[in-house]
Amino acid sequence: MLRKYRVSFFKRLADSTGHPVDACQAILEIPASDKQRAIEEARRRFAEQQRIVRWWLRADYVTAELATMHVPAALSRRLFNPAALRR
Repeated sequence: MLRKYRVSFFKRLADSTGHPVDACQAILEIPASDKQRAIEEARRRFAEQQRIVRWWLRADYVTAELATMHVPAALSRRLFNPAALRR
């Protein structure tokens, strides 16, 4: 049975005072049979969506949890997009 997992990608950055902060780069909802498979699939999709070879080029770590509440599609597709910052 497939369960839906919410997989989040984070990048560790420094704030204006030099303190570390974890910036969410993307949230993907992935149907999978277990947590590890959800993470593997999310890493593949994240890299594909970002048009990069390796997911870790844009994120430092990944978390996954069972998706118990619905996340709006606009939020789940929210990805770091440097081009959008220039608009």
